[in-house]
Amino acid sequence: MGNLYTYGIHKNLTPVELFVYIAIDEIGKGLGIHDVEAIVAIFLGQNNIAVRGKFKGATKGTSVASIIARSAFPL
Repeated sequence: MGNLYTYGIHKNLTPVELFVYIAIDEIGKGLGIHDVEAIVAIFLGQNNIAVRGKFKGATKGTSVASIIARSAFPL
């Protein structure tokens, strides 16, 4: 199987998994946070997914956390 990587103690990572580990590590270094769960919450809470149909003045975009929460807790 090709394109498998190692990052720290994590082995046999796909390119996407490698990116996630590096992104979490670098965010933590940049913000001075050592709690992985906090870093993941920050990463998933960013409103970087485009959506349409929002009211004028509303914050643009939505987050992965918001999408998961809406599917887990339907109204």
